[in-house]
Amino acid sequence: MFRRRVIYLTATLILAALCIFVFRSKIFKENNISDFAVKDTASITRIFIADKNGHQSTLDKTPEGKWRVNGKFNVQLSKMQTLMDAIYRVSVKSPVPKNQRDDVIRVLATSIKVMIYKVDELLKVYYVGSETPDYLGTYMCIENAAEPMITEIPGFNGFLTPRFLVREEDWKSNSIVSCTPGEISTVTVSYDNHPEVSYIISKTEKGHIVQAIDPKIKDIYSSQQRIDEYLKLFNDLSMEGYDNRATNAFNDSLQNAKPFVTITIKQTNNKEIWVKVFLKILPPGSERLDENGRTTDIDPNRYYAISNTEDRVMVVQIANFGRVMQRFDFFK
Repeated sequence: MFRRRVIYLTATLILAALCIFVFRSKIFKENNISDFAVKDTASITRIFIADKNGHQSTLDKTPEGKWRVNGKFNVQLSKMQTLMDAIYRVSVKSPVPKNQRDDVIRVLATSIKVMIYKVDELLKVYYVGSETPDYLGTYMCIENAAEPMITEIPGFNGFLTPRFLVREEDWKSNSIVSCTPGEISTVTVSYDNHPEVSYIISKTEKGHIVQAIDPKIKDIYSSQQRIDEYLKLFNDLSMEGYDNRATNAFNDSLQNAKPFVTITIKQTNNKEIWVKVFLKILPPGSERLDENGRTTDIDPNRYYAISNTEDRVMVVQIANFGRVMQRFDFFK
């Protein structure tokens, strides 16, 4: 008899716990206090992210499917993919324990606000806070919900806050030029004082051709494979970063200086992008030997660059940027 009572009591407790879990889950779902994920991420057209310190970023999807931040710059693809992964897969790990609830709510009041749109329809508004003590969860709360939650991405060992970037510059892509060969009408590569190695690539009905800028050179090259391989480099022509030490005076001096080479891309939509590339001088005391064994103060690995798409001095790597700085006979 005693054993039967124990079994009955145990079954009753398990059933009660299950009912509480189902009832609590139903309440959470009905009140949308745990419904963070957006499963149809392809429909998202705008994401607004802001913090209490005045930093904010509005990410807008263009008709071409690309993303722009604050209407100024292209968004770095890898960071956008990471954000979308969080928006799609985020789920509730557990409610915040009652003894921590008030403290977490206070923290969330000064956390990151996220607003997700489908055209003009507001899909989600929630707040993303800090990590849990074990770094395996993230405090989050749906706007106007009474209960904060601990969230996670199943199978991911970490917290989600770093995916919700608020600073414009953190979203900005390092890409200076991003266009396909079919979008390119002409590419002009002009070396200062060396027209004999400068050239223009032009789109024709039969493909692209390469001609020298020097009128004395009559050769025309039309190797489509080589030209196409070259033009594909403009799919993502990127900088290493900005020169944060560059002053306004230095920027102005570059604007007025003669570049080592100027690359101008005119697209089929008549948009024009130009990039002026300058030799990067090493700081005093950093001189090194060149390939001929002579002392030089020219950086062998990087250039300075300015562009009509950027308002700051950029640093570009020769290993990357140098691939588009070919000379005319490269296409022979």
